[in-house]
Amino acid sequence: MRSPIHDSTAAAALSLEGVSRHEPLDGAVDAVLHAAPARRPRRGVTTTRRGAVELFQVRHLPALTDRTVARTFAGRVRSGAFRGAETAAGVVRRRAGRS
Repeated sequence: MRSPIHDSTAAAALSLEGVSRHEPLDGAVDAVLHAAPARRPRRGVTTTRRGAVELFQVRHLPALTDRTVARTFAGRVRSGAFRGAETAAGVVRRRAGRS
């Protein structure tokens, strides 16, 4: 789903495009309809198979998650994705020193 977070991060030169994947609206509706009436709703209800895999990874394979995030972030820095992002200037400088 598109949400205002995509607009606000793009305005700050920290676009989530290609990083934060859009979830299908019908998947979100199905997840809410399934979780809402439960006596004890589950935490971390996912809307896609990929979301379920990512949630499993975060919960059970934190070191792999850390490496995946670090590799993705480094790639985005190298590609110039944060160019002009004042809030990311420090980390971009630090990453540039590692090249």
